Amino acid sequence: MVCGKISIITCYIQEVLMSVSLVPVKSSQLPLFARPHNNPRWADLSFDVQQKILRLLTQLLRQHRGRSIVTGTAEEASDE
Repeated sequence: MVCGKISIITCYIQEVLMSVSLVPVKSSQLPLFARPHNNPRWADLSFDVQQKILRLLTQLLRQHRGRSIVTGTAEEASDE
């Protein structure tokens, strides 16, 4: 009894070079990476929207300040 693999190649593998196109391929940009729209002007926003934005910004700044104090990365005020 013979133990071993017998390999039979039935076709030849041929290397084929790909042609390079001189015309660039135009691809559409994904919406995720699309350019952002122009931001609205602050004065164009309603008073209600301005108040909501200010509340959210205040909340974010407080959270950021709290995290920086806990991690010890808050800069100390200078006497200048």
